[in-house]
Amino acid sequence: MKHKIKKNSLVWVGISQKKNVKNLSKDSLSGSLIFEIERHIENIKSYKTNLVDFAPTDKTGKLCYPTKTEIDQNFNILWKNIIYKKPKIIFLLGGMVVSAFENNLKIKIAKWNNYNYFVTKFNELTIIAIQHPSYIRVYKKKDTKKYVQNIVNIFLSSK
Repeated sequence: MKHKIKKNSLVWVGISQKKNVKNLSKDSLSGSLIFEIERHIENIKSYKTNLVDFAPTDKTGKLCYPTKTEIDQNFNILWKNIIYKKPKIIFLLGGMVVSAFENNLKIKIAKWNNYNYFVTKFNELTIIAIQHPSYIRVYKKKDTKKYVQNIVNIFLSSK
C-alpha cells in the first residue's frame, strides 16, 4: 500500500560508493532496497549520499571501507550538504555511519533493536539509524518485507 506524503524531504546516508556509480543507485544492492522503501511513499523527495564521496580502495585496488581519517576529513562537507537540503528525516545506514555521526556531532544516536527503529532528535532534525540495506539483502533476505515495512512506519510516524 502506498502512503501519501506531501513533499517530505529525507536524506539517506551510506558509507561509500563504487567508482562510476551514482550514490545509492537503484541498480546497487543498497539502493535497490531503498528504492523499494520509497515506492511505498508517494511524493517523497530524497537525497542519497555517503560518508565519503569516493570509492576507497586498498593497496591492490579492491574496494574497502573508508578509514576514520577519511570519514572525519569528509564529514564537514557531508554535514553542510545535509543541512543545505533541510531534510525532515535523516536515515543512517548501518553502524559505521552511526558511529561517524556520533563522533563528529558529539551526540548519542538510538540504534535499532531487531527491526524496531527509534528517533533521535538533533537540533530540529530527526535522525533514524537502520541496518545497512546491503546487510539485509545479503544476510537477512527473508526479513526484507519486515525491514521495509518498519522503516516506512517509522518514517510515517516521524514526519
